[in-house]
Amino acid sequence: MSNIKQRKPDRRTTYTINTIKDVLLELLKKETFDKITVSNICRQAKITRTTFYLHFSNITDVLDELLKDALQVGEKNPNHDKDNIISTLTKKEYLEKIQKNDILLPVCQRIINSSKYRVLFKVV
Repeated sequence: MSNIKQRKPDRRTTYTINTIKDVLLELLKKETFDKITVSNICRQAKITRTTFYLHFSNITDVLDELLKDALQVGEKNPNHDKDNIISTLTKKEYLEKIQKNDILLPVCQRIINSSKYRVLFKVV
């Protein structure tokens, strides 16, 4: 175990990482994953390949980070109880409750309802 403390990324680093992830999401709206290159991402993000590789090993790493981000969005409150969900779903007004409280939806459904991550679930 190392005694070196992990530093919190500065704003520029956070901005660059988020830009790379956002650019990948934008490219996925137009291209399939296998056709996207690091050069495409760098060109659109207006960064160098060196900057890309400073933060990610490859495009799959970017996708992994996007999926982690998407799951965090979907897991707003993982401690809801089953009886409450069943009770809600058996009532007439369950649709209204689901519209007001999306935690009742499965995680994947909550993620796909987020416009930012919808492209991750595109049917090819």
